[in-house]
Amino acid sequence: MQIGGLFSGLVSCHTELGSAGHVGAMRTFIKKLGKDTVFDPEDVTILVGAFDTAWKSVQASGSEYSAERFATQAREILAKHIIDAAEHGERDQRQLAAGALLKLSHSNLKFPSK
Repeated sequence: MQIGGLFSGLVSCHTELGSAGHVGAMRTFIKKLGKDTVFDPEDVTILVGAFDTAWKSVQASGSEYSAERFATQAREILAKHIIDAAEHGERDQRQLAAGALLKLSHSNLKFPSK
């Protein structure tokens, strides 16, 4: 796994905050993973933007993490890191995305069980 590949798309990636699919996915992760935390609408916009940026970087890298068999686990790892960091006060979208990519790069994803 090349860490540089995951990070290379981060700088050039443009976030589409209005992307309905990613907003819905991140809101679902917030409900699931951030059960005891309430984020205001501005924070949710930042979290969605960080998630979208991170996921687009994974896809642009051609990493195995973007493959269908790993995508669900990879997206959850990204979302969990972003939510955890936000719960600890981080609100810089680039820092959230970069931290999530670093976390993913250190992950050892397994094939999902059937």
